[in-house]
Amino acid sequence: MSALVYSSGDVKQRYKTEDGKEFFVKTARQSADKIFKGEALGLNAMYHAEAVGVPKVHEEDSASTPC
Repeated sequence: MSALVYSSGDVKQRYKTEDGKEFFVKTARQSADKIFKGEALGLNAMYHAEAVGVPKVHEEDSASTPC
């Protein structure tokens, strides 16, 4: 697992499963519900258009308590 922290305050973590699949988890220190929902909608639209390589969004959710 690796964690990448960007100046925006977002944290992106990369995980690799035992069968070799990789996925990313993105979190924010502040409420980013609208931003993450919008990002998920945009990524899903590009993913389904199949015009460029875009990661599939498996889930978008907000935590009820801060980390």
